[in-house]
Amino acid sequence: MLKTTIKSTLIILLLFLTGCSAKLKENSFPTDEDFEKAIVSKSSSYSTEEYQNGEVPLHEYIKMKGKIIKSDSKSKKIKKGDRFVLLNDGEEYQIFNEQDKELKIEDEITVYGEYYGFVKTSYIELE
Repeated sequence: MLKTTIKSTLIILLLFLTGCSAKLKENSFPTDEDFEKAIVSKSSSYSTEEYQNGEVPLHEYIKMKGKIIKSDSKSKKIKKGDRFVLLNDGEEYQIFNEQDKELKIEDEITVYGEYYGFVKTSYIELE
């Protein structure tokens, strides 16, 4: 009787795990390209006036184009974890670089990221 119960339990467990494995293959993890497309599609552009008037909601995903003019990096190269200043429509915005992409002072870029009064990057396009 005990052997039958153990066998039944093992068979049920095996069937359950097989089903979970098939489900994981069905729901494959998103690629970097899928992630970038999702960030681009959910990001909104705002005017200088909207930023200055506090009309941009915190935690909003934003899109901002500009030129890198300063960095706290000791060299012209900007690494992941560095802060830099983006000049956009004559205004300066503080950006926290969370990307592995190689950047440098004077690069023209489009930043996509979450707004906190500063921008934490989720994706950066080089122009």
